[in-house]
Amino acid sequence: MKNMSLMQQQQYQQQQQQQQQQQQQTSMKNMSLMEVLEAEQQQQQQKQQQQQQQQKQQQQQQTSMKNMSLMEVFEAQQQQ
Repeated sequence: MKNMSLMQQQQYQQQQQQQQQQQQQTSMKNMSLMEVLEAEQQQQQQKQQQQQQQQKQQQQQQTSMKNMSLMEVFEAQQQQ
């Protein structure tokens, strides 16, 4: 993961999120109402965890920008 660009990491996380949602939706067909509610809560927690991970990555990027020239910072922001 370390060798990936931030853009790739975010895309990778989004793909994983979509896959999880698809798996949960298809498996919900055989569930009782109570089970569906529990699964939805789990899904929400997963989303929150992934959002926290993305925020951490953005913070890391901001701290690493301190050693860059102004031009480089501008380019990096455009990539985001």
